[in-house]
This record gives sequence, structure tokens and C-alpha cells, in this order.
Amino acid sequence: MVLCLGCSTSSTPNDAGVDGGFDGGFDGGFDGGFDGGVDAGRDVGTDAFDAGSDVPPPDRDGDGVPDDEDAFPDDPSEWADADADGVGSNGDCDDDDASLWMLLPGFVDVDGDGYGVGESMDVCSGDALPAGYAEIDGDCDDADGDNWASCATCVDEDDDDWFVGCDRYVTRMGPDCDDATRNVYREVEVFADADGDGRGSGVGELRCIGLFGLGLGEAIGGGDCDEANDLRRAGMPELPDDGVDNDCDGSDRSALDDDGIYVAREHTDCQDLMPGTRSAPNCTIAAALGFSVEGDAIYIAEGTYVDVIDTESRSFFGGYDSSDWTPGATTILDSGTTLALAGTVALSRLTVRDAIEAIEPLLFIHDSELGEVAVRQGHLVLTDSTASGTVTVSGDSGLIARSSITAGSDYGFNPAVVFPFYVRSSTINGPTGCFIEGSALVSVDRSSCIGTERYGLHQIGADVFISSSHLRGGSGSISNGLRDSGRTTVVNSTIDAGDGTDQRFAVGNSLGDATIAINNVLVVRGVASSRTVGLQVGNARMFRLFNNLIYAPMGDVARYDVGGPISLADLNACTWTGCTAAGGNISADPLLAPDGIHLMTGSPAIDQGVDPSTIAGGFAVTTDYDGDARPSGSGWDIGADEL
Repeated sequence: MVLCLGCSTSSTPNDAGVDGGFDGGFDGGFDGGFDGGVDAGRDVGTDAFDAGSDVPPPDRDGDGVPDDEDAFPDDPSEWADADADGVGSNGDCDDDDASLWMLLPGFVDVDGDGYGVGESMDVCSGDALPAGYAEIDGDCDDADGDNWASCATCVDEDDDDWFVGCDRYVTRMGPDCDDATRNVYREVEVFADADGDGRGSGVGELRCIGLFGLGLGEAIGGGDCDEANDLRRAGMPELPDDGVDNDCDGSDRSALDDDGIYVAREHTDCQDLMPGTRSAPNCTIAAALGFSVEGDAIYIAEGTYVDVIDTESRSFFGGYDSSDWTPGATTILDSGTTLALAGTVALSRLTVRDAIEAIEPLLFIHDSELGEVAVRQGHLVLTDSTASGTVTVSGDSGLIARSSITAGSDYGFNPAVVFPFYVRSSTINGPTGCFIEGSALVSVDRSSCIGTERYGLHQIGADVFISSSHLRGGSGSISNGLRDSGRTTVVNSTIDAGDGTDQRFAVGNSLGDATIAINNVLVVRGVASSRTVGLQVGNARMFRLFNNLIYAPMGDVARYDVGGPISLADLNACTWTGCTAAGGNISADPLLAPDGIHLMTGSPAIDQGVDPSTIAGGFAVTTDYDGDARPSGSGWDIGADEL
């Protein structure tokens, strides 16, 4: 029997289903049983019906592109977006660049000063015109980014790259306030700064300066509420729990009532899931940094922390007891990596075993133990601290006070700054104790620079003012207490040549511009030699020597760098090359105490000095190495000590 239902030659899906179903069914029946044939036929038929359906996929906007392939299924004018910027390819002026999508009118701007030239054109852009185009035309010189309207009036007569009559410098940097003097170009308000903390007080004076122009005891900006305390001035971070109103706002800061973030790794309830509080502090500094924002204070309790710190404008205050958040514990940072800082940062009561590197910072460090510290293009205030590595500062200005630095290599302290840097009541040790270079203006007052190998203080090309201080050379082949290759004024200091095996100079001068020495004790001991000299006279263009005591029992009081000795009589007569003025210099054993600084009773240095301000242009010295008042007794003593 032949069963034929709907036998037809058409190829519709239904026909395919029936034919396929029953043909497959009977074939399957003869081959594998009737049940199997029917099942197989039904399956094949159904599949054929699905495959052959004429129902099209969804296309809501009717643009002929299925919705699942259409980047804009509700916009019939767009369906592709190659750069995924949200703008379709038909309307996107550059569908290969997600930063560009619409046309804006603009002018060619080659020098990038915001003013263009030529005809307006449509420029493929994002929210704004791309680099190389400007909204405004009329640039008078499109090869000079400093000018766009004032080409005829722009001049730089002193060739210091600061101009007058130029658009850029008038609108962005200010005009050159003295276009006749090179490197003098900006007008600032200068204030008296007695404590050297970088802020002055009183009435300011408008002055045209450049990279230089500030003298010792001067600062740009006022707001110092206490000129007798270098830990107090406007703009200084408030150091908590030190009993001092550091920022001059009328109150001290305390960990007990601050809203900072708290870290205590040894606290039983420490956690890193939310910002640390006093009762539930963070376990790690890394977590606290993750929760913090610029300007936050992070309080750190006892313990050793190995967190890597790389941050900007956060402050870290350590030494807290996590049981009551009062100072008195020890906080150690020891990650094995450099502590990287930027912005305004304060550190206090920390033991930092990692090196510190700060880029363009305002960095304040107080009451801490440190390793190496490097400040690049910024400002450093280091107070009441110790460092076991070199402290390097380049850029702006700063202060080191009541601190001790001991370096095992190179230098103890190495500043290269453009505004005044002050070293006060500090002791600095290194192969060369203090190495000052470049165009720095540095004051060393009531401090020691001790060289373990070469020089106590070595300066090249800088302006250095030394008062009531102790300089001592090392024990290498060449040792100088002071190696002067710049412009140095040294007053009421004690300078010891050290124990060099080949050359010992208390003061060695080489290629210096000027040396002014008043009321100093110069000591050089050792075997008789032409290289055992109190004062070595090199190529300085100007020497002024008054009332110095030079003790060289086995060598020369003074000697030319190339040439013979200079007697004490000739030294005072100022008949030697380079002398501008001299007088009152003596030679005798200064009778120094074993520390090499203090005078003993009967010293010939007592009352034999002169008021240095009458010779050194108002350079006043009012205290000795210990902070005692000068003068005392019937006159000024010679050396760092006033007995």
C-alpha cells in the first residue's frame, strides 16, 4: 500500500516536512523498526519546517539591519560605530578615532598659543578643537607662542627670556619688571624672616627679583605669627600633639579629636574594610592610603610597617599608643622601597628606614629618624630629627634645624637651591660634611660640618654665610676645614684643617670670587710641610681678613696656592695678591677645649675680635655656637665660642 498525503512537487517547508517525515519514517521503519521510523520522520520534518520558515529577524527601526547586529536599533539612519564612541559612522567625522566625532569651525594654530591664522575650516573634533587649531584667528606670528597680537612691541632687551610688551608674559607670567638687568624679571612682596622658616612678618616691600634677589633673613610672603619659632608660620602643616600652634590658627591638633584615618597593626580590632578609626583602625598603611584623599592625616600606632608608600599631599603622624592614641610609642616604616612623596606632606615621630624621595614637595619632617632624603625641585623643613644618609635638596629653599645628619658616602648635606636655605644648630657628618653647589644661597649658623675624609664644608659657585659654626676636615689624603670656590662670608667660626695625610688647609681657596673672614679661629696641625697651611690663597678676586687667629705651629700662617708663604705681617699689611682689606689677624695657640670648639680660660682669642657688622655689610652675629649672647665681656671673642 502506498500512502501519499499532499503529494506535490512544490518545495515549501510543509512539503519538506511531510515528505521528509514519512519518507524518513518508512525508511526508518524498514531499517530500524516502525516506531523508530516514525520518530525519525517526525524529527526531520520539524527541523525542516524551522529551517525553511519565511519569518524575518527583528528590525525595529526598519533599516534592513537586524537588531542584534545594529549598534543603533532605534535609529534608521545609523547602524555601525567602529570606534565605539557612541556616534554612528554616518554622522561621525572619524569613526576610527573615539576622540573625534563632530565638525567644529577652527583656524590653524601652529604655535599653540590659542590664536590661529588663515581661513576658517571645519575640523573633525571632540568636545573641543584638537591640538593645532584655535577658535580665534588673528595671530600676528604663528611661529611664536609668546605672541599673538603684540608682535611689534614684544622685546627682551636683557636676553633673560622674560619679555615686556608680549601677550604671553603679560597675561600668563607677568612682564619683566627690569628688562635692563638679566635674570631680574618678576615683582614680588618681600618680608623680613628672622627665623628662616620661609615666611616673613611685618610690612612687605615690593621688589623686582629673579632666580635670586632674596637675602638672608628675607622671604616671599608674610603670615609668620612667631618670628622666634621656626615651627610656627602660616601655611605650615599642623603637627599633632606637640603643644605648638604650628599653622597660626590658634590651636594645636590632637589624635584624640581629629577626623584623620587611624592605623594600628597590633590592635585586636584592626581591619582594612573601611577607613580606620581610633576604635577600629586599619591594619595597614596601604589600606589607609586607599581610603584617603589629598590633605588627609594618617595617624600610625606602634609597630613595624612594610607598606609601600607612594602618595601626594598626605601627612603621616606616628609614635602613638593604640590603647589611648597618645604619643610615646615607636612607629617604624620599613618596606625596603623608597618612600615616594609629592605635594604638601608632613612627617612626625617616625622611624623611616626607607629612603625618602620627594618630587616638587612642600615637605615638613619633625622629630623623626631617617635614612637618605632627596628633595627634587621643592622645599624642605627638617627639624629636631636625625638622618643616617645624605640629605639632598634641589630647587626652592628650606631649613634644617636642631638635627643631626651622618652619611657614610659622598656628603652629609648637599643643597642646590635658588632661595635662602638655613642650617641652624645642627651637626652634619660625611666624607665631606656639607657640599654646597651651584647658585645656592645658604646660611650655616651655630652648626658643625664635619668631614670624615675630605672637607668640612666645600662650596662651589654659591653664596655661603657661615657664623658661629665649627668646620673640620677629615683624614684622607687632602683635608680642608673650609674649601671655598665661590663667595663666602665666614664670621666667628672655628675652622680645623683635619688630619689629611698629604695636604691640610684650614681654609683652602680655589677659584673663589670673594672671601670675607672675620673673627675666626683657623687651626692646622701636623708635620712641617708646605702643604700644612692655615690660609691657602688661591684665585679669589677679593679677600677681606680681619681679626682672625691662625694657628699653624708646623706650617705656614698663609701661603699662595702657586708660590711661597705669606707672613703674618704681610697678611695684615694687605700687600699680597687678592687682598682688598686686612688687619688685626694674630697667630697663637687658641687654647681650645678637647671638643675643638670652646675656648678655655686664658685663650688669646678672648675679647680680641671686632664687631663683624662694621665690615661685612651689616652681617650681624648675635649668638655663639651654644646660643649665648655676643659679645660678652669687654669685647668680641674670636671663634665659635663666646666665653
